[in-house]
Amino acid sequence: LALQFYAKLIGSAGGGRVSVRSQQKFLNHLVEICRDEKAEALIAVDRMGYNPSNGQGNLSQLNNDLQQIEISNVGFPDVEDSSVRIFADNSDKASVLLGRADSIAANAMGSSGTGDESVWQDMIICAESELRASSISSNVDTNGASEEESSNPNAAHYGNEMIDRIISEIDKEEREAEYRERQKRKGNARSVEVRATSEPVTVSFTVTNPLGLDIELTEMQLVASLSCPSSGSLHSNEFTISDEQYDPSTPKVWKFHGSDKEFESPDFMHQGSIDADGTRVALVDKYNPYFVVTKKTVKMTPSSSTVAFLEICPLSKGDLEVIGVRFKLLGEVWIYHRFDLPGPLLQDTQLNRSKRVRGESMLLKSKIEEEMPSLKVTITPSNKNQSTVLQGQTSSWTLKLSNYGYAPAANIMLKTNAPWLNINDETGEEKDENSSTSHCVGPSGTLMKVPFEGTNQVGILQPGETIEVPVFIRTSGGGRQDFYILCRYELWNEDSQTKFASPRHRWARKLLSIPVYPSITMSASLMPSYVNNGEHILSVELMNYRSDRDSGLDINFDNLC
Repeated sequence: LALQFYAKLIGSAGGGRVSVRSQQKFLNHLVEICRDEKAEALIAVDRMGYNPSNGQGNLSQLNNDLQQIEISNVGFPDVEDSSVRIFADNSDKASVLLGRADSIAANAMGSSGTGDESVWQDMIICAESELRASSISSNVDTNGASEEESSNPNAAHYGNEMIDRIISEIDKEEREAEYRERQKRKGNARSVEVRATSEPVTVSFTVTNPLGLDIELTEMQLVASLSCPSSGSLHSNEFTISDEQYDPSTPKVWKFHGSDKEFESPDFMHQGSIDADGTRVALVDKYNPYFVVTKKTVKMTPSSSTVAFLEICPLSKGDLEVIGVRFKLLGEVWIYHRFDLPGPLLQDTQLNRSKRVRGESMLLKSKIEEEMPSLKVTITPSNKNQSTVLQGQTSSWTLKLSNYGYAPAANIMLKTNAPWLNINDETGEEKDENSSTSHCVGPSGTLMKVPFEGTNQVGILQPGETIEVPVFIRTSGGGRQDFYILCRYELWNEDSQTKFASPRHRWARKLLSIPVYPSITMSASLMPSYVNNGEHILSVELMNYRSDRDSGLDINFDNLC
């Protein structure tokens, strides 16, 4: 009873509105009961209504010596379930700012770097439409398509047909996107997110300290389960089962491409059978788990809130579900919070709409499939001393593509929102007026195939490999211009080379925010004439800012209208 009483007190605001000294006593007494009276504390925890997803009866089959005391869902600290978010672990910034030396810092502070989501979606639709209309896939060479087009005497007629096909494909894509959005609103299109093996996933949530004293939460980690249909087993750390043979002083550490965080096997890792009626719990080798997690320490001041970021990385294919979060209080007692997320409102029937019925939440569930490539796109000026970009100026840039994934990438395409980019063609092939330039695909001039020679094979970017492609950018417009670069790439394997294979593909985004300055500035002033009464003198001042080349920068002034 004392354990239940203290657990309720520390979960209330201000520890039951008592002094800070009394709140500290509550925590100390709770820890002492769990340390000195383990058997009675296990019974008290059972009475407090701990009910894992697989049933409490599973723990009754275990030896009490292997069980650890864990207090669940007491509201200390308060974890806001509505604030739970899950996203891929990617710390790369999506924007590159280029401007004068005195304005770069201010621009960096004021730019979100993500761009307009509607622009990205329109670019994805246009890219897919152009690829389908051009019949481009991983086993079709774009140069061959260009040669066939150039040999056609009715190239202009062929171009009109190509434009018509692309427009029809765009209309089809937009109709399908609208249909999927309607089904999503109705609740009929609820599906789990598909993720790749060996790619970290970040879960964030807001946690609040209800007490009036400083607390330190150690070994904070995610609680999850991953079921592997091929092996018929499930790995989970939901039950607090300890392994006496495991030495925590020498943990195995995992590191993954594109992330600087260290991962470990979660505490209380155990294995069960997927098909068994009653879960047969067995301890798992800490060095061969199905998933690994990060462990962090969070320090909180009195009555404060903070956002916690925890990572999990699947190591095997299967179905992953993030269940909750656990941590240690005062370094001794485990506290567990199970996430309870409401699903979307179902709009498929009138009864569900009237009763506001909710479906199952798929936010914390993921389908883990094979390893995939993961490309990082960066673009920087070739001239590091370049400080401004002028209207109509053609400048040299370097496009860098790095594969941080664990699988090779092929058929890398670039889609831009404006025809600024030009990839230098170094093949030496003869071109005529009907041949495509800059390795373009389709008639828009904004979809290009990236040419490169890989380490082992042409056009294949291996894991850990980085390539640099020299490009030219010719800016237009005035003021700050957002240049969207969308990269589409496919998973390469032996099956993707067959005729009927449909390789999986991914997208990588890059936003280049450029302040474009005018090449010529003009200022005018009007003053009354001191010589002739009633007349005025117009003074015009022109300034030539061109610096895009070493010579030939003169501008001839013909007349003033």
